[in-house]
Amino acid sequence: MGPKLVALLVSALTMLLASPMPPSVSHWPGLSLAEAEESETSEPFDHRYPNWSAALRVLVRDGRVDYEAAASSLSLKRFLDKVGRVDALSIARWTRDQKLAFYINVYNALAIQTVVEAMPTNSIRTIQPDAFDTARWLVAGRKLSLDTIEHKKLREDLKEPRVHFVLVCAARSCPVLSPRAYRADSLDQQLDEAGREFVRDRSKNHV
Repeated sequence: MGPKLVALLVSALTMLLASPMPPSVSHWPGLSLAEAEESETSEPFDHRYPNWSAALRVLVRDGRVDYEAAASSLSLKRFLDKVGRVDALSIARWTRDQKLAFYINVYNALAIQTVVEAMPTNSIRTIQPDAFDTARWLVAGRKLSLDTIEHKKLREDLKEPRVHFVLVCAARSCPVLSPRAYRADSLDQQLDEAGREFVRDRSKNHV
């Protein structure tokens, strides 16, 4: 093998090693290569929650939910559509408060949608299959239940006890629904305020 051929082979090998390699599936545990590539190009999630905020302005009446309005709310539908399409890889990169705000807002929106889809109904607790235990909601490309969001995502993974004051389970015994979306940039204050409101509410707390 002549020196010129050797030089060409070395040059080609150097270029090959320097070329960017396609991402490996192992870089995204639980995601296929196609899902991982899609997550890299998907639009960023808006943590200001414009659609959910718009829905809340129409749905919340003195702390109560107007389910008739919810049934026709395009803002609620758009928010839940985005919740289903946000990618898991992006969520993994979020801050703790971003994750908390996301799952709190998602839980409340899905609890409302659960009632909307079962209307007419007297109570969310009479809905079958079980409204809390059934994994029927698409969140970040995975089917989740309300119980999974509350007990696994919020309580176990994120270890936030104050979610008790902000999760609205569509029952009279639950906290009232805030007319504002929960946001990472003000979450600590919002959770504290919700806790004080819940404790002061004599319809839910008796001394």
